[in-house]
Order: sequence, then structure tokens, then C-alpha cells
Amino acid sequence: MTSSPSGSSSPATTRARRPSASSPARTPSPPTISTPTTTTTGTSPSSRSTTGSPSPAVARSPREFTDWAGDKWVEHEEIKEDEYKTGFEKYGAAGPYWSKDFDVTPEKVGHDYKGEKTLTKVEVTEKEYGDAAPSTTANVNGEQYEKVGPTPISKEKYQELTKLKADGKFPGKLHAEVSNGAEIAWYESHYYIKQWVKSGKTVRYFRDHYIIGMAKDAGKLGDAVGGQGIAWNQPTGQPVFVFGYPADPHPDGDKPYTGVTPKYCYGKTGTKTYQVNSFRVETHQALKCSLTGGSDGGPWLLKYNNSKRLGYVNGVTSLFHDQDGNDRVDMISSAYFDGETADVYNKAQYAETKAVVGPKGEILQ
Repeated sequence: MTSSPSGSSSPATTRARRPSASSPARTPSPPTISTPTTTTTGTSPSSRSTTGSPSPAVARSPREFTDWAGDKWVEHEEIKEDEYKTGFEKYGAAGPYWSKDFDVTPEKVGHDYKGEKTLTKVEVTEKEYGDAAPSTTANVNGEQYEKVGPTPISKEKYQELTKLKADGKFPGKLHAEVSNGAEIAWYESHYYIKQWVKSGKTVRYFRDHYIIGMAKDAGKLGDAVGGQGIAWNQPTGQPVFVFGYPADPHPDGDKPYTGVTPKYCYGKTGTKTYQVNSFRVETHQALKCSLTGGSDGGPWLLKYNNSKRLGYVNGVTSLFHDQDGNDRVDMISSAYFDGETADVYNKAQYAETKAVVGPKGEILQ
């Protein structure tokens, strides 16, 4: 959602003041290391966290698995035919042993083959796809099947696929979008042609393992894994880092972000607060930034330490603005964190939360 502030910027109706003894900036708790297999969070700072035991327990029987009220799952182990026959004879169809037919990779045949056949697709390069004959209802081998993409991917996947392509292991096409000399978005495309093959199947055998996940109450989530601090009643005009995952295009249609890669803005907030009447916004702090929708709710961090990844939350991205009317987002804004924010935070922090782990280690619903 993009909006323009209504009228010119106006002074804050409630002037910012320095923290006092009754409203200090909260110091972030130092992060702690844990090895959970399951984490459950609530909606308040005092929510309790649960961490799974390092080694999940294996249930003794399907009945125990069925009766278990907590986290559970089934793992399928592929086994040999003779082991399957022995187990199936012992436990029957209701036991953990089962088999399934799977398609195999059979012999390639022409489109005019009279036997049972299946139309498949084979991935090729963009040039090979372009040189192939267009698709027809005859479905002749080698005709174009489909093109998939360009599909947005992360920078990390783009770099991984670039190495595979250099080794001849990735026939698809890679593309990086560049703005002001820097790559800002990455895409992959795939190309396929038609290939008929003989239909065929093979039988594979499996044994199920019934797993139940044990959990333990680790206390408050922030105490267990750490978290950012929170600050309120701070002077405007201070440097902040803003983080988010922008995905929406600018109002002019340009789409520089994918929503896959995290982005940030850094700068000093405006010294005046803003009003946006169309959204009933009376007191917002603003920052020059071109992040678009998708980064909504991203934190504004004061005194952020990049090495420790810690700071003080002093706002969250709420609105996107076009100050000069060129259909480009050039400013974002957040509610000003004042004493009312502190009251809400404190009430949530000290609110009693219910247990999320049962006496047997099950996660309560």
C-alpha cells in the first residue's frame, strides 16, 4: 500500500523526551544457544517456549503412536523384498510393512510406437529449445514441450546454479537484474522438449517407523533464545537500521525486489512527525527509504550492533510514501513509540501464559 502524507510535515503533538527512570530503554538479553527440534511461540513477550528433546523417542507400537497427543510423524525406510515378506507375514496388512509400484526409467520410443507409452519431458538449453520444432498435437519427439520461468530465486541459489552451469550440470538459463551497477534480483528459467518412453513399473518395499516428539518447557522465549530490546520516548532524528523482505512493485510498475532476499535501509529519521489523514495517522516518524510492500512490520532498530545482531526496536514499518509524486516509494513511516507503547509492552510482558507442554512431554494444543 502506497500513500502520500496529507499536507506538509507537522511537529509532533506529543514532544519526544529522553528516557526517564520510569520509562527506560530496555536492554536486549544476550542471545543463548539452544538445540530445539520444536519451538512454539505465543503472542506476548512472556510467551513460553518449548524445545524438543535432542533425540525424539520411537513409539513401541502403532497404537501408542495413535494415542500420542503431541507432535508425531512417520518415517519410511526402504527395505529388501525378503525382509518385507517376513514382516508382512508376521504383522499383516495393518502392520508397518508395505509395498508400492513405481514408474521406472524405461526405453525411449517414437511417437508412433504402438505399445503402452508415456509422454515425458527432457530438459535442454535455451538454444536447443529455440531450435526445436514448435509443439503440435502429434506430439513428436523433440518438439517444444514447455518453458518454465523466469522464476525469482535467492542470491545464494543463483550463485550455486552459476557454478553448476559452469560445470555443464545446469542446462537452464540464469539472469540477474542490475540497478545502479548492483545486482538486486535473480531468476532461473528451464526449457523442455518432448520424449516418448515405454511405460513400465517396479515394486519397492518399505517399513514404517512411528516417531513421537518429546518436548520440555524452557521458560520464556526471550530467556531461551534472546531477543531485541525495545525503546520508547526517544528523540527523533537518530540513526536507525530498518530490515524487511520487500516484494511489491513501485507504483510505476517497476519491481526491483523479489521478496526472497532480506534488504535494509539506514539513516536518520526525520526530526518532525508526519500525519496521513487517509489512514488516520497522527504521529508517525519517517525515514527516507525505497523499500516496498512486503517489508511491512519490519523492525526499526536503534543503536544496532551488526556483530551481535542486537539493538533496540523503536518502530515497525507501517506505511510507504511517494514524496515527490514520481510513482516511486521514497519514504517509509512507523508509529512513534511513546509511553502508551511501553504500557502495552509491559502488560504483555507480565501477562500470565498457560503451559504449552504436557506432563508426558507432549505439546498441548
